[in-house]
Amino acid sequence: MVTAISEQAVVTDWPTRLLLTGATLAVIVLALLLLRRGWRRRAKRQEWAPLPEVTQSPSLANAVTGKYIGTVRAGDWLDRIVAGGAMARSKVVPTAAGLVLDRDGEPILFLPAAQLEAVETAPGMLQKVFGGHGIVAITWTWGQSKVVTGIWFADPADQKLVIDWIEDYLVKPPEAPAQGEGSQ
Repeated sequence: MVTAISEQAVVTDWPTRLLLTGATLAVIVLALLLLRRGWRRRAKRQEWAPLPEVTQSPSLANAVTGKYIGTVRAGDWLDRIVAGGAMARSKVVPTAAGLVLDRDGEPILFLPAAQLEAVETAPGMLQKVFGGHGIVAITWTWGQSKVVTGIWFADPADQKLVIDWIEDYLVKPPEAPAQGEGSQ
C-alpha cells in the first residue's frame, strides 16, 4: 500500500476574504441607513398634527399598567404613525379631560375625551398578535385624521377596567369649561 503525501490546501485567501467581509459590512450599513431615512421621511409625512397637549385635570382612578403597541391610521392597521412613538410599557390613567398614556421612554400620549369615538378588543395590530383577550383598540380623532391606538394588558381585569373607562367617556362627553359669571 502506497501512502499518498498530502499537501495542505490553502485555507484562506486573506485579501479576498477581507474584501468580501468589507463588502458585506458595507451592504449592512447601507441597508440600516436606508431604513433610518425611510423612518424619518415617514415622520415628516405624518407631521399633520402635533401630539395633543396633556390637559391638567384630576385623576379619576389609579393607574393601570399595560403595553402601548402603537397608533395607526383607522382602517390600515399596518400603517404606524411614527409621531405616536414606539412600543413601550405604559401607565394608563383616566382623568376628567381624557385618557393619559404615560409611556416609558416616550412622550406622554393624551387622548382627549372629546376626541374618543370607539373602543373594541382586537387580536393584535402592527403585525403583532396577542393571544387570549387581545388588545384594547381605541379609535379617536388626532388632528383631522381618525386613528386607532392599541394597548395590551397582561391581566384581563385591567383590560376590562380600561374599556369601561373609555365607554364612560363615550356615554357622557366631558363638560365644557365653565364660563365666568359676568360674561354674557
